[in-house]
Amino acid sequence: MPFQIRLSQLMNVFNISNKTLASACNVDPSLVSRWRNGQRVPSLKSNQVQAIAQYFLNINPTIEQKQFLQEILSIQKLQTPKITDSYELLVQWLYQKPETYDIQAPFSTHAPYTSKPINKTVIVNEEVETEKALLRPRFPLSNQTKRTYHVFKENPGKRKAALLFLQKALSLNEPTEIFIYSDEIVQWWLEDQLFQVQWTSYLKLIVMKNHRIHIIHDVNRPQDEFATYLNIWIPLHLIGSISSYYLPQYVNKPLKETHMIIKNEFALVSNSTFLTPKENICFIYEDAETVEMYESLFLGRLVSCKPLIEVFKAQDQFRLIEMLIDSVSSGFPATALHANLNTFFLPDIVFENYCKGWPKIKQMQYLRLIKEWKKAQYLAFSRVSYTDVFPFEVLMEISSTKKYRHYDPVLFQETTIDLDKELIKLTLKNMIYALQRYEYLDTYFIMKSSLKKGINLNLELREHHSLVFTTNYSLVSPYIGLYCHEGNMLNSFSHYLDSVITQIPSNLKNKKEAFRQLERVLKQLDQ
Repeated sequence: MPFQIRLSQLMNVFNISNKTLASACNVDPSLVSRWRNGQRVPSLKSNQVQAIAQYFLNINPTIEQKQFLQEILSIQKLQTPKITDSYELLVQWLYQKPETYDIQAPFSTHAPYTSKPINKTVIVNEEVETEKALLRPRFPLSNQTKRTYHVFKENPGKRKAALLFLQKALSLNEPTEIFIYSDEIVQWWLEDQLFQVQWTSYLKLIVMKNHRIHIIHDVNRPQDEFATYLNIWIPLHLIGSISSYYLPQYVNKPLKETHMIIKNEFALVSNSTFLTPKENICFIYEDAETVEMYESLFLGRLVSCKPLIEVFKAQDQFRLIEMLIDSVSSGFPATALHANLNTFFLPDIVFENYCKGWPKIKQMQYLRLIKEWKKAQYLAFSRVSYTDVFPFEVLMEISSTKKYRHYDPVLFQETTIDLDKELIKLTLKNMIYALQRYEYLDTYFIMKSSLKKGINLNLELREHHSLVFTTNYSLVSPYIGLYCHEGNMLNSFSHYLDSVITQIPSNLKNKKEAFRQLERVLKQLDQ
């Protein structure tokens, strides 16, 4: 994509005129016009590209503009992983060299031009031909082409159809493939809590029966709605075979669709613009031809999709740790929400004991990765903000029982780590040391009751970069973590974490209070 198109995209999304940008970059408006027409391309030496990038980063954006900018930075980060600064990423995106295309040669002005005559049927007498047409045999509908379908009206009907779809999948004896896509407004799904419980329960059973689900997510949803919607799907990735995708084009289509297909068996279909109540109906088809057609439509849409969530199995542990190191090294602010103490503060001896029975080469590789991860994290603490959020009850349980059981599938897979009193004290001292030394590090305490109401997973979000999910309880599963870098998903969970932190009482997100509580537990452990 050439410079003029990238610049025009930015200016159109941010509603910036040539005159406004020219004033910000201290150039003539006619030069901006030539940039946009492709007549001129600024060089990096002139600092004009840098001025353009700085201007757009300093604008106070709307939600849509922020999403667009985040997507640009995320995509550019994948192409230039060594660059972490937002300003440098935007400069690189703007100045990226256009791809080379084959250019068709123009028509020669000297070559003789010949055109073939268009075949036409000459109608001599139009009235006679019309009478003949009316006398031709007709083809009435027959039972050979007749098909049946089921109609479900309004939101209660749509919920009933969805449950019938899931029940049909559960009734199958052999595992099969299921295809799901919907960009319709999900009010029909959100307004009934009992239905949400039923939906989630059925989906979990379907996944546990080894059915393979392919789902295309509509990431262009309101932030709260998207986070609630993903709260159902994300945990399911950790217990079964689910492939999530998204369409990278962020266009708000007027015609919305829902397609839910069980391969060769069943299709639930709904289309709407939600302009009139008459549209609020859905259909279930059971005839093979219709089911196959919607399956083909889904696969055709899938061609333009990208993976939304990358799933890591136990054998991918080292690769996931390497991605964590890359995420930490990105230089973006981070927020971590988890049900236990932060694994980062555990003493080195815990990691050494965990891998003690491994082959020597694998053991050395694991400990080398842990060392790199900790080094990168301490370096990040001194540069960007890191907010660590975990339940206050964890400290209360430690102080009362003087025991602690830690679970982190990324670093320890399915092994539950039991810490004795001395190891707990070392962990708390590491936390106190880091809080004292690094001004950008904060520890917030949340109540477990609040944690259960939200996303029932541990998550660590790096702004504009990545999002990592793990389970916060022991779960027998081949999957240890999920990774995502799609801009809208990062933005939705950033909004979700902001809302979680806003609800925390001020005394539980105070650095001095964090010191006091950690030191209090240390004293009780010494008694």
